[in-house]
Amino acid sequence: MLPNGQIVRSVYETSVIGKAPAGAVFLDCSTIDVATAKTVIGKAEAAGYAMVDAPVSGGIAAANGGTLTFMVGGSDEAYKRAAQ
Repeated sequence: MLPNGQIVRSVYETSVIGKAPAGAVFLDCSTIDVATAKTVIGKAEAAGYAMVDAPVSGGIAAANGGTLTFMVGGSDEAYKRAAQ
């Protein structure tokens, strides 16, 4: 979970895509703008990875209570793999 889209994009472009094992599934839980999430997913998929965007809602209280809500977006295949 990173604080903004610019950082998410930078981390994926410089440290994740092309360095993670082939066929890996990326699950990003940062709460960022839709355009950046789509860009990063597109770059990941173009490099042969599956990826879902899964920001969370609920804050610290929900985290402590085990009741965070994940809002998940991505292809059906990426979602199924991430859900395993």
